[in-house]
Amino acid sequence: MTMQMSVPIETGTRFPALPVRSQVRRFGQLFLRNLWRSGVMPLLPVVIAIGVWYSRLLIGEGVVLWSEVSISIAMVYAIVGPLCAGLAAWSSGRSRRRHMDDQLQASALPGWQQDLVTFATAAGIGILGYAGMMIIILGWSAMKTTWGSPYGVVLLSGLCVVVLFSLIGAAIGMVWPNHLASLLAMALTGGSVALGNTIQNYSAEANARELTLWNTLLNLRDGFNPWVSDRVVPELYENMLMITGLGALVVALVLALRHRSPFLTGALILAVIWATTGVFVTATGSRSQPVAGWMASETTASFAYACNDRGVIDVCLHPAWGSVQPLVDEMAEQIYTLVSGLGGVPSKIVQISTSDLDARGDGTFYMPSGRIMRSNLGFSLVATVFPEINGSGGVMSDAEMVIVGWLLDEAGANPGMLLHIGPRYQASAVARQQDIEKAIDRFSALPPEQQHAWLEANWDALRAGELTLKDLP
Repeated sequence: MTMQMSVPIETGTRFPALPVRSQVRRFGQLFLRNLWRSGVMPLLPVVIAIGVWYSRLLIGEGVVLWSEVSISIAMVYAIVGPLCAGLAAWSSGRSRRRHMDDQLQASALPGWQQDLVTFATAAGIGILGYAGMMIIILGWSAMKTTWGSPYGVVLLSGLCVVVLFSLIGAAIGMVWPNHLASLLAMALTGGSVALGNTIQNYSAEANARELTLWNTLLNLRDGFNPWVSDRVVPELYENMLMITGLGALVVALVLALRHRSPFLTGALILAVIWATTGVFVTATGSRSQPVAGWMASETTASFAYACNDRGVIDVCLHPAWGSVQPLVDEMAEQIYTLVSGLGGVPSKIVQISTSDLDARGDGTFYMPSGRIMRSNLGFSLVATVFPEINGSGGVMSDAEMVIVGWLLDEAGANPGMLLHIGPRYQASAVARQQDIEKAIDRFSALPPEQQHAWLEANWDALRAGELTLKDLP
């Protein structure tokens, strides 16, 4: 009987060099096998579910805009990134903890390429976790949105950070193949997110030059809307240059320390230059300018207003708000039926963007994303007739506040919001507030014909601020 003996393959054993094409094919095969056998695949659905929950929490309820969906998905890196880093650390140290290194060592690949397979597996874990969450949220959003498409550069920025965190986790697991490596990786990556959010609060200058993607996305959230094209977001490109450079530095540093060779030393030098350039450009580039400065100067997105002629008023909305157009049309018709034909009352109202808020006045109104409250919408629509309630055009008289409160009440909004306008919180003003509320009730109780007749006879004097509560019927 012949006895068969297995000869262990020693670490560092040299194999005949394979052709480049064969090495690439072998690398791909090992990557897929490592990813499948990493032991973390059953946990990825949990990471994806947590990411979906957090993204939905950021998006909120109400009007769904692709700009906010894209930013919310990218911001999920703060949760998915550390989780993927923990999984990558556990996976990269798993074979060494179980003394299963022979699989890679027998792969006929140089030692540094074997480690590169480990890093590629970690990157794959991050990509799968982020992409799984992203696909689910994009599918849900596609059923809710009425205009536009996802902002690709924003989504890519979040993916870059998740992959970076996964590479950091893999490096920790390779250098320290301990069961606690996962906790360390999550603590370091999660701590970096928390630290960046803390640093931004030190000063306005620190915030303008912040080096974390989280703060970049927060800054963009207010100004990045369906009016802005995603082709021009310099801050995100600068962030991604830095993030990818840091990822290359992590990989090159570990490879250069574990495998001495001139090639890897040269790669490390290039990675240092890449990362340093990214940090410098991010710190001194467009983020040194006010966000509104470059945002306002860039090309706006191309769209056509969706306008509905309601007879007494023509209402024009950005098509991204199409889901609430019936509500806007209904409330605008209720308000303008009461004041149409009066001097200076517009016959057409147009929604404006966030960057145009200072230009609000007759005929323009602003609507936020998210849940559209009837009171807030009524307030915005009445402001197209009385722009003073937005702080432009002077201060309203008490008589004007009564008419505004009546219009809000007729539209089903809350006229009580009027009491929060202007310096009316002094104790001496309580009696005046009560007088205004009583005057609103009296005017609302009048027959419609008498209301309109009084407005026609007194509109010019009312808008000139010449009337008082005693002049009201």
